[in-house]
Amino acid sequence: MAALREKLHNIRTQILSPQTKIFFIGYNKCGTTSLDHLLKSAAIRSVHYHAPMVDFNPLLLRKPLQKIYFSLASEVVRRSSDRAALRKLLDRHTAYSDLFFFSETSQVEAIEYFELFHDLYPEAFFILNDRDENKWLQSRKKHKGGSLVREAMKYYATDTDGVIEIWRSKRKAHVENALRFFEGNLRFLHFRIDQDDIKNLVEFLAPEFKISDRDWIIMNKTIELN
Repeated sequence: MAALREKLHNIRTQILSPQTKIFFIGYNKCGTTSLDHLLKSAAIRSVHYHAPMVDFNPLLLRKPLQKIYFSLASEVVRRSSDRAALRKLLDRHTAYSDLFFFSETSQVEAIEYFELFHDLYPEAFFILNDRDENKWLQSRKKHKGGSLVREAMKYYATDTDGVIEIWRSKRKAHVENALRFFEGNLRFLHFRIDQDDIKNLVEFLAPEFKISDRDWIIMNKTIELN
């Protein structure tokens, strides 16, 4: 794990430079769980998919304070037209990943708001976590027993092949838009989790954040289709 001095450095950075955020703007099934674990191991306040908030309920005498989890992606979209409200949400943590929410009535990919994130936090780090397109599609199709693709089929009123083509098209556009927008930006990294050495990401975030590559563990890997 990250050494104590590294963790203390990161804690200090987050106190003195709270606007230095880390946004992972790649899709789910592109190493987001592993990346979230890597940062948390270094005492970086990272949230993945959903974020906790504390709710006070005086009727619960044994446990009046309870953590309630809400969808980050849905909340980002809800607040996207109110800069102050969105900033209040994002000020709570340092790193954000897995910004999506799927149901039969909603398909939210909040990574598409990267330009707004950059406008709010120009000193933030942006990482396009990416992987082979076909393997990503296979992994997404298999995720949670196929629940994602079934929900998308309902939402888009199409079959599995139709969903796959929609995902493929959206991914292509998103990657192209991100690469175009961040071209030449030293605070942007296109990181291929299936090809690149994790040390590239560690070096990218230094010296603002000290992270140990020894904490890089592949987690929540979906068994891919043949």
